[in-house]
Order: sequence, then structure tokens, then C-alpha cells
Amino acid sequence: MIAPRPPLVSVIVPVWNCEPYIHDCINSIIGQTETDWEIIAIDDGSTDHTGAILNDLSRLEPRLAVLHQDNSGVSHALNRGLGQARGEWLAFIAGDDEVDPDFLRHLLNAATEATDAVFYTQMTEFNDRGKTRLIRVLDTGPNSGTEVMRSVLQYGKGVGALGIIRRSAVTERQVRFSEDTGYGEDTLFMSEFLPGLADVRRVDESRYRYRRSATATTRARMTEKTRTELLAAVEHMAATRLPELFPDLWQRYVCRQMTKVVLRSPGSDGDSPTVDTALTWLMKRRRALAENPAMDRTTRTALAVSTTPWLRRLYQLGSDHGLWQV
Repeated sequence: MIAPRPPLVSVIVPVWNCEPYIHDCINSIIGQTETDWEIIAIDDGSTDHTGAILNDLSRLEPRLAVLHQDNSGVSHALNRGLGQARGEWLAFIAGDDEVDPDFLRHLLNAATEATDAVFYTQMTEFNDRGKTRLIRVLDTGPNSGTEVMRSVLQYGKGVGALGIIRRSAVTERQVRFSEDTGYGEDTLFMSEFLPGLADVRRVDESRYRYRRSATATTRARMTEKTRTELLAAVEHMAATRLPELFPDLWQRYVCRQMTKVVLRSPGSDGDSPTVDTALTWLMKRRRALAENPAMDRTTRTALAVSTTPWLRRLYQLGSDHGLWQV
């Protein structure tokens, strides 16, 4: 028996409790102008009707495969999707986001036989009230994985969902999403995948629609568990080549993460172990960070607020009342 021909693109969609949005997400993929694809949707133990909706959609669309699992985290879901993927290219799309009809076509048109990955440099953020804004996540520099990773650190945004990566390159580099931490899995994956790749293209457009929750201010607050996972992700990334390749940008990136730990912690949490760890890191490096040429105004302000007790308390008080967020 002849095995079916593999698709050009495997689109991996990790999903958890996306009942209001999963239909629009999957339909935006089904509506692609490029039709040579498969969808692998992984339901990560949803407690709403997400799984049932996916099952109904799969009965109508034979290119959609649905995997169900106990809640194990987004990284486990992504890795399970990687294990099932058959396509030459991989794409990752969040279950509450959407893509434009020519999302895949534009990326594929930009690739050559030597290309290992292609990413859009912008994305469109939107919410349920219809408000949208364009966000830049990469610059338009040279076509190398190392330079793209530099841009990832520069802008501080995840890019995994904004492009396609060649499956054979992932296999050769033996890269998987870290299941040891539930925070920053995208950037951690890219920190191991991108540096050293010779041909990584950028398309200076936006074709990915990132949904921002109407309750984003509340979601931005961090629990002790989330703060622990963030610190673990930073520790994992510190073991990669990033500190060596981009010493100034790396220090700024870590500074941003440490100020998140401090300023996104409700004032009622007091000085928890994770907050103490982040504050200690910031205080020890405050002078060096102030002299770091890569530090931008926003990061300098967050550093000053985090390391000044009365400013920190004032900020946390305002954050507790939903007035602002980092």
C-alpha cells in the first residue's frame, strides 16, 4: 500500500479552553489560499466545549487531526504536535488567534530551497471590542538565524507563531519545547533553534492576528507559580549561546524579565522568594545596567521603579487597582 504524500505544511495548534474562539481560528487556517497543509490540533485537557468543537470540525475537514490529552501544558502539546507532523514546513498558531488567508502563501513564496525559516516582522493585535494595532516584532536585517535572534531579543516578542520553519532543520538540531517551564517556551525554543542557521528570511508585513484578552490587565499579574516558571525559563536560556552572542542585549532581556517578576506581583504578595531573587539580581547589577548601551527608556524606568522601594509600592498599589501594567 502506498503511503499518502506528506503535506507541504503542518500547522500545529495547541488549545486549552478556547471555546469562544477555536472555530474562527481553525476556519482561518482552512481558508488559506495555500491548500497543501494539515492541521494538528492538540486539546490540552480543556474543561469547556473546545474538544467537542474540534471533533465536529474534524468530521467536516479531513485535513484536521485532533489529539486529546490531559492538561499537561502548552510545551507538551506543542511537542506532541511535532511528533505527529509530516509536513516539509511547520507552523504554530495559538487556538485563540487567527491568520489572514494568504498567511502561508506569502511565507512560502519568500523561501528558497536553502531557507530554514521565514517570519513576518509584524503582527496585528486585536480584542473582542474590535480595537486593533500593528506591533513590530522583528526588524528587517540580514538573512541569518543569529541576526533574527538578535532582533527577537531587541523587541522582546515571541515570533514562533509568525512564520514557518523547516521540519528537517528542527530534527537535525534536535530542538523541542522545554516542558520544565510553562513560561516563554517560544523564545526558549528559538534561542536553541535560530543561532547559526544560514538562511532565515523576513517578510515585512503582518498576516497574523493576535487576540488580546479584554482582561489583559488582570492577566498580566503573576502568581508565584508563574514567576517561578519565568525564572526557570531565564535560567534555561542562560545556558544557550545568547549571553555570549549578545551580551548587552542579553542583560537587557534578563532585566526586563526580572522587572516583570517584581512589578507584576500584587502588592499583597509582599517579598516572595521569586521577588527576592529578582530584586537581588537587579540590585547587584543596577550600575552595570545603567551603563549598558542596549538599555532603552522603558527598561530603565522599570529598573528604577523596581529597585526604589517607595516607587515600587506605589506602582504595585496602582497595579492592584488596574491602573497600569508593565
